Amino acid sequence: TEHDIWAEIGEVVAKIKPGRESEEEITIFTSTGLAIQDAVTAHLAYKKALEKGIGKTIEIV
Repeated sequence: TEHDIWAEIGEVVAKIKPGRESEEEITIFTSTGLAIQDAVTAHLAYKKALEKGIGKTIEIV
């Protein structure tokens, strides 16, 4: 429900509200809008993962 929404993705990225604070917390991201927003969000997430040395590489055929 709308009551369960903690923050919009822009608020987390702008550090207005914190993102996850523990491994137990769950993040759900609903991407609606312009495709450029999706591309920018994916690029930011990729850069952050590289900085932190996390994630895994997968081959897309």
